[in-house]
Amino acid sequence: MASARVTPWRTVILWSLAALAGAAGLALAHGFDSPPVPDADAYARWLMIAGVGLFVLSRAVMLVPVTKLGPRLGRWWVDYLLIGAAAAWWVARPENEGFILRAGMAYILVVGAAAVFRAGLGAMADGLPGRTTGYAVRRLVVLAFGLTLLGGLVLTLPICRRAPQKVDAEHSLAWYQLKVDFLDNTFTAAAVLTGTGLTVLDIGYDYNRVGQLIILVLMEIGGLGVLALAAIIGMHVRRLLGWSGVDDDLSPAGLRRLVLFVCILALAVQALGAVGLYRMWDPAADLNFGTAMKEPVLLEPLVSRTPWAAHYDEARLFAAIFHSASAFLDCGLTLTRDGYLVYRNSPGPLLAIMPLMFLGSLGGPVLVELLRRMTRRNDVGLEAVSKDTWFTLGGSVAVLLLGAGALFAIESTRDWQQRFPREKTPGRLIVSGTSPATATATALGDTATQPARAPIEFSAATSQRAQSERLSGMTTRNRIRAALFQAEAARTGGARSARLDENSLSPASHLVLMALMLVGGGVGGAAGGLRIIVVLLLIGVVVRAIRADAPRPRGSDPARAVAIAAAVATAMILLIGATALALIYREAGSFLACLFEAVSAVCNAGLSLGITSELSLPGRIVVILAMLIGRLIPLTILMRGITPAPAVTAKPPLRVITRPSEKSTTVNPEDDAPIPLE
Repeated sequence: MASARVTPWRTVILWSLAALAGAAGLALAHGFDSPPVPDADAYARWLMIAGVGLFVLSRAVMLVPVTKLGPRLGRWWVDYLLIGAAAAWWVARPENEGFILRAGMAYILVVGAAAVFRAGLGAMADGLPGRTTGYAVRRLVVLAFGLTLLGGLVLTLPICRRAPQKVDAEHSLAWYQLKVDFLDNTFTAAAVLTGTGLTVLDIGYDYNRVGQLIILVLMEIGGLGVLALAAIIGMHVRRLLGWSGVDDDLSPAGLRRLVLFVCILALAVQALGAVGLYRMWDPAADLNFGTAMKEPVLLEPLVSRTPWAAHYDEARLFAAIFHSASAFLDCGLTLTRDGYLVYRNSPGPLLAIMPLMFLGSLGGPVLVELLRRMTRRNDVGLEAVSKDTWFTLGGSVAVLLLGAGALFAIESTRDWQQRFPREKTPGRLIVSGTSPATATATALGDTATQPARAPIEFSAATSQRAQSERLSGMTTRNRIRAALFQAEAARTGGARSARLDENSLSPASHLVLMALMLVGGGVGGAAGGLRIIVVLLLIGVVVRAIRADAPRPRGSDPARAVAIAAAVATAMILLIGATALALIYREAGSFLACLFEAVSAVCNAGLSLGITSELSLPGRIVVILAMLIGRLIPLTILMRGITPAPAVTAKPPLRVITRPSEKSTTVNPEDDAPIPLE
């Protein structure tokens, strides 16, 4: 909530109780296909009445004491106005009670979430320069895990699923089915909030538009929260390195303006991306989009009365907004069934999504500075771009080109790789179930001993469609485009434009993708991983910029920045090792698949070799924790690292004792202590 100076704690507690009661009432009224309990409508009505009543009471207690009434009315005057209007409407039109209660609870939940978001960022902006961040870190951890559980609980409601699995409550497997369903939806919520594209469910098919809308809201909460928090951290990291821009403002007011500008810029870029993606969805190629076009229109009661109702295409509009947000916030989740594989031959969606992923990975400080320099704010142009922006922008482009080039080269030269079978490669063509003599003859190309009519076995992995979805099976133009997209997605968003399983990519390509996921994006961006600047500091690319004899701007501490980078890298690598060990021990996937899954989860990339949906229940819990901790660890280390170290308390000054009959004598206070008796 807002600070206690404006909003008292008793108001915060009442507001929280109102939100809980109202959310339970809304879930009971709209979350189930059939009433879960007798008289469910009556219970829902009384819960929402209780929620609205608690909210009104929370506003009433702010009227005392009168001495603080001015600032509180100045901030919350809209609430008092709406309360009065709703009460008058309720008295004049009692038949509209249901709509008033539902609209009131929606307002309470939305405004409460916005207040929590604003208060948290305000605490970061005000508290980082001067206070310990331990309390802020604890609140961040509790908020992340709480939102994950709440999101999983909401997505478990039958109203969010297209075809929920109905199990009789009296059935022996009912409780087990509920646990599995809740865990799957919690997995989805964790992936959305952390910006990880891993999922055990098909977002575009298993969830209806209500569920997809909730996923979009969770995506915005997690993505904008990370962007805002990372923007504040990024500004302090620039200061520590001495790479600040000419007009960076690290005051609390300046950081608040930065966060507001970053959120507005993020929403504006997403809107532009949605406009570019609006016409690019093909129901003939994308089966999930064809199903979405047949769904009931959520906004039909509102749109039907407008003059453009005949041209309103909610399925296309929602798909454009969802994929634009997923790309810019580096989430990687898609409504399509196989990522962007169905659009591998259509350059439109891929070319529209790639810039969104790239911009989202740069972060607020870099984007704001580039915008200022291009508009020549303070009469300063691109010649004054800071080192942080140059290194982040240049490093991102270099990593993208190197990764795409490596993928293209590896998948274009399969004939040079001994691990892939060829006609004259002894020992590479042995098929299980054949005799040693036949296998040897086959390997040596001796067809005389082979059966005349060997049975033809069809496999999806060897089908013509599967081959066309592999990088090695694409045309040169499509391979270049897919390699660029896949390299950028591995570094940022986690979507896929080609098959990534072990039968489709060379292990060398998997190693390249893991390296890209580990590098990640900018410090202030929404991507995960170690971050570009951390990697550059660790590999010594900027050694000349941090040498001890170089002049340092005021407030900079490059050695401390390097120590923070080492701490982030150590924590991330240890977490990857622990996650990989747990998956290798428990799951049935290969060593490469489990390691790839661990890197993807911890670095919040979202790529997989196909074992995500096959994970056991303990394996899913491990990946959920890996996604959450992998997102929180770099942020918490950076938050603690950029806080100035506490000042060392100076020793007390020497006391001067003066006696009338003697000269002044200087005495050390430690020497003036009493002598212990022996």
